[in-house]
Amino acid sequence: MIDKTDFSMLYRELGVEPEAGIDAFHRAYRHSLRRLHPDTRNCHDDGETVDLAWLVHDYRRALAFHNAHGRLPGMRDPEVCRSPVETQQRHHVPPPVLPVPESLSGAGPLLRLMQILVVVTMVVIGVGLLLS
Repeated sequence: MIDKTDFSMLYRELGVEPEAGIDAFHRAYRHSLRRLHPDTRNCHDDGETVDLAWLVHDYRRALAFHNAHGRLPGMRDPEVCRSPVETQQRHHVPPPVLPVPESLSGAGPLLRLMQILVVVTMVVIGVGLLLS
């Protein structure tokens, strides 16, 4: 049996376009899932239960396609759906280096010691709160 998923129908059901990206796709799916799930509805219509089963099935197929190809099915420009983090990882762009404020540049070991003391103090206080 050949499993054919109508992704255009899935996008219509979710109210998104393929170019909307994976984050918008996930949000729209979760919204539709809440709307169709039997635990969140007052009436229990078998037709909507079937719709929910198809929605979950088609969503999983779309995610499998996204995992395999790095884009949602039907997308015209694959770069549109990538988040900035995914684009950096794909193109190996190093994260920006933040400049050190001049007031801290000469502090060196003393600043590091103070940071360690603050962290140790916070850990001791946290452990004390947990044990009390």
